[in-house]
Amino acid sequence: GAFADKNVAAGKVVEFTLALTGTEADNYVLKQGENVQQSSATAEITAKEIVVSGIEIDEREYDGTVNVTFNYDNVILDGKIANDDLYAVVTGTLEDKNVGENKEVTFDTLTLEGTEKNNYVLKTGENVQQSSAVVDIVEKSITVTIVNKTSVYGEEPVALSATTEVGAIEDGDALPYALVCDVTKTSNVGTYDIIGTDTSDNYDVTFANEEDAYEVTKRVITIAWTHTDDLVYNKTAQKPTATAGNLVNNDEVSLTVSGDEIHAGTGYEATAAFSESQSNYALPEDVTTTFAIAEKPIVATIVGKTSVYGENRVALSATTEENAIEEGDDTPFTLSCVVTSTSNAGFYAITGEDISPDYAVTFANEQNAYEVTKRPIIATADSKVINF
Repeated sequence: GAFADKNVAAGKVVEFTLALTGTEADNYVLKQGENVQQSSATAEITAKEIVVSGIEIDEREYDGTVNVTFNYDNVILDGKIANDDLYAVVTGTLEDKNVGENKEVTFDTLTLEGTEKNNYVLKTGENVQQSSAVVDIVEKSITVTIVNKTSVYGEEPVALSATTEVGAIEDGDALPYALVCDVTKTSNVGTYDIIGTDTSDNYDVTFANEEDAYEVTKRVITIAWTHTDDLVYNKTAQKPTATAGNLVNNDEVSLTVSGDEIHAGTGYEATAAFSESQSNYALPEDVTTTFAIAEKPIVATIVGKTSVYGENRVALSATTEENAIEEGDDTPFTLSCVVTSTSNAGFYAITGEDISPDYAVTFANEQNAYEVTKRPIIATADSKVINF
């Protein structure tokens, strides 16, 4: 006889057919009749014990979790009958998420699965079953692209930053890198490297765009103009003065000015430039200004003059303060008077006229400055004899 199926169960009925065997079998016969002979029996099929080993864990890159992937490629189910649908399943997690070698994962559960699982049982006993496995968690490789930065000479450096692909840094993790650059507010104009440093054991950071990623640009000066409206003609070339402003770090920058003018006038233009090449400063867009040279004010004091009625007018003249008229300049004024030899006795004005664009002449003592005096006469009587 045989079981109806192979599966584990208690009280399983096995029907059988009786036959007598042995050397004397021919001398006997089984009694016939309904229910005379035993035709079946019950039996129990118990689960076959299994010992599990060979479960491994796939090496993986750090992902910020304690999860692992179990590998059953080399699993051994000792006690399993060939071709039975039976396999082992375990669960378990890492104690921490960090990178490390041979990190142990203790199994939370070990179970048998498959269509034949009810015919097997895990063998019990201390250290009978595999209870853990080890795994290597390796650093996650990411690329950090440094963002170009710019600041102006003399200003505080701007904050450094970088970008990564979406999801490169696991949620909840601090930045796994630090950025440094040796730029300060006193650093000269030029380009500087931004250096990245890997600061986490869980990431393998590659930095891109480090070289010349920071640029210090020239500082634009301001120009303060003086003497644009207080220059006075003095027969020398004159121009305003330009002073550089917006300087830092105790720097000294001098400016030269072109556009000298000699003569009095308005609307002159002056242009400023650096006296010498500047590596850290730049000129503003507008480097020009307008200026004026005023006429030199002088006072011409007219000298009083006199002539006699009937005589020609004497030469007119005036005096000025010492050096009032610049050396080499022509007299910047003329004098006139209406007196002629026929002018009647009396007082007349001497009138001054400014004839130079470089001087502003004020005339003093013009009124009654010229006097025509009476002409003296001599009375002569004829010689006569008068008899009384």
